[in-house]
Amino acid sequence: MLDGLAKELFEAYPAPTLIVDEDVRLVVVNRAARVMLGAGPDDSPFANKRVGEALRCVHAYGPGGCGKQEACHGCVLRNSVTRALAAGVAGRTRTFLRLRTAAGEVEVGAFVSASRIAYDGRPHAAVTLEHVSDVELKGEVLRAEQALRESEERFRSVMEQAADAFFLHDAQGRFLDVNRRACESLGYAREELLRMSVPDVEVDFDLAAAQREWAKIRPGQPFTLLGHNRRKDGTVFPVEVRFARVDLRGEPLFVGLSRDITDRLRSEQVLREREERLRVTLGSIGDAVVATDEAGRVTLVNAVAEQLTGFSAAEAMGRPLGQIFHAVDEETSRPAVNPVEEVLAKGVIATLAENTALVARDGTRRPIADSAAPIRDAGGRVSGVVLVFRDQTEERRAERARRESESRLRLLFERLPQLVWTADGRGQVDYFSQSWRDYTGQPRGREALEPALHPEDRQRVREAWRTAVAEGGEVEVEHRLRRADGEYRWFIRRAFQLRDGDGTTLRWIGTCTDIHDLKVSQEVLRQADRLKEDFLFMASHEFRSPLTALRLQAELMRRQVQRGEGSGARVERHLAAIDVQIGRLDELLRTLLDLSRINSGRLTLDLEELDLSAVVREAVERFRPEAEDAGTELRVRMASVVGRWDRARIDQVVTNLVGNAIKYGDRQPVEIELDERAGAAVLVVRDRGIGMAPGTQAQIFDRLVRGTNAGVAKGLGLGLWIVKKMVEAHGGEVTVSSALGEGSTFTVSLPCSRG
Repeated sequence: MLDGLAKELFEAYPAPTLIVDEDVRLVVVNRAARVMLGAGPDDSPFANKRVGEALRCVHAYGPGGCGKQEACHGCVLRNSVTRALAAGVAGRTRTFLRLRTAAGEVEVGAFVSASRIAYDGRPHAAVTLEHVSDVELKGEVLRAEQALRESEERFRSVMEQAADAFFLHDAQGRFLDVNRRACESLGYAREELLRMSVPDVEVDFDLAAAQREWAKIRPGQPFTLLGHNRRKDGTVFPVEVRFARVDLRGEPLFVGLSRDITDRLRSEQVLREREERLRVTLGSIGDAVVATDEAGRVTLVNAVAEQLTGFSAAEAMGRPLGQIFHAVDEETSRPAVNPVEEVLAKGVIATLAENTALVARDGTRRPIADSAAPIRDAGGRVSGVVLVFRDQTEERRAERARRESESRLRLLFERLPQLVWTADGRGQVDYFSQSWRDYTGQPRGREALEPALHPEDRQRVREAWRTAVAEGGEVEVEHRLRRADGEYRWFIRRAFQLRDGDGTTLRWIGTCTDIHDLKVSQEVLRQADRLKEDFLFMASHEFRSPLTALRLQAELMRRQVQRGEGSGARVERHLAAIDVQIGRLDELLRTLLDLSRINSGRLTLDLEELDLSAVVREAVERFRPEAEDAGTELRVRMASVVGRWDRARIDQVVTNLVGNAIKYGDRQPVEIELDERAGAAVLVVRDRGIGMAPGTQAQIFDRLVRGTNAGVAKGLGLGLWIVKKMVEAHGGEVTVSSALGEGSTFTVSLPCSRG
């Protein structure tokens, strides 16, 4: 690239001059060449064309620009360029160029000169074309001289407006010309600087050493150096100076452009610090990092990437990414899509597919995960790609272990009798066992805890769960769950946490255990306790009444005896009353004894063959006096029925049924019937008294249950329960049919076993 005066001199040179590369392609042409080629001020139409093609050579298809290489072996243009590049010296050859014009093909005589120059850091050739006739050339020379003067004026104007300081000095370093910017940067007037030399303004400048270096520089060859200038006030600042040598009438002159690089050095220092931080950061992170340029060639590799790929940074630098980053599908071993290519093509972030493995230089395979992102320049253009990937070997191993552990847990959960569920660390339920689905009827994928809860329990359970998740405690709460058939049963819900090493909750494990039967049993026990208390109260009352009566009769007898009034009739009456109370006590004791035997399973039967009608009639007759006192008529209709029964137990059954009929018969007749039906003795005791409600009938044979008028009737509420147990002990059954205000009918059926 031509800078400064060299460019102006090249433009002003009167002969058509072309700068070409080793393939005879045009790079730059001067003004005279553009005139010759019929172009305007812009030489872009000829960019990258071969010289022969630009000149419209008839053979413009080969190495000189033609394509018919055999026709151009003697091409003066190409041969001159080849010799100049090889030998480095200029040559001048007379030749004839056959060119195409509007009038047809013409033959033009010309001198071709070529010399090697350095352009843009690489060897090029400067080619000069001169017409042999030189007629037109002379006119061009005159015009070129005028153009040169104009160019000098423009050059001076441009230099004065340039942002860089301009210097022109000789081989002794004396300033021959400076621009306005040079005066401003150094703090001197123009006249002052023109009386000075380079050593006066440049710190630590060695003129002798500089002259030796200047002598090595060929004319037109640019070079750059860094130094420090001193201003008039003594301050020193760093500069970058770009030089070019120009030989004018055999005397070397040096053109320089100087720029204050204080800000640039500061920026470069900041950049170096950033790069160092980036280097340290990339070296310390656990992920592998590889960067490429816009062509996909490696420009950066950190230590982790070196380890995973097997290539050192020096080996990887400049290589296509695919040579060091070999990714394959873990299952098929087919090459994976290169994410860098996708990023460069689309300019978007790309990732590798799952199950991708990196094949290292030594053949080692490692599962990896990666992402690639574009690197953009200041203009937003993709200038490269950064690829970040990591070894997933341990992650995959841990994931497999986790899945295996979860699989074992779920297998265990599926075998547990409880309803099992799990939740993540935030309390979101993510698993239900099959037992949950079986119980609730919820289909797979649509399971949920709350809809199965009893509406009355939801708020309480929700608050307990929310508190446990927030505070990290365990959960234990009782609630009802709806079964698939709609029935609610009681469950106890328990949940605990699985934590990692630092105490973070990983999962919740929860179970719902059916406690419905236990809850029912507890309720039964509570009811039993209440019944026991009621029974003890009633029993104490029942015992207290006859004891009080006995005490009263005894006291009356004692007083009558003390007064000498104890006649036989009076004593008999007192003894009869005492006997009645003793009978009541005996009945109470027998009832309590039967209760104890039934509860303990020690109830035994003393079976004997007997006529059941005799037992029933005897029991009924005992109730005649009581029935008369109550105004109740006893109507008996019995047939002889023979079988094996326990006389005393059957007597208890009849006594309880007849006694209740008189008690609740409301002075209406009581009917007692006995006959044999289908091999069974059927005893019916019917009254037309107060009767019972349906709810009472369902419980009448339970313990401690009394009739609807139990508030005025005496008894422990055990009579019908004992009747049922005695009948069932004989293999029979007892039933009741009743209606309020219409009386009750009790029917006892006893098998007539004989022999």
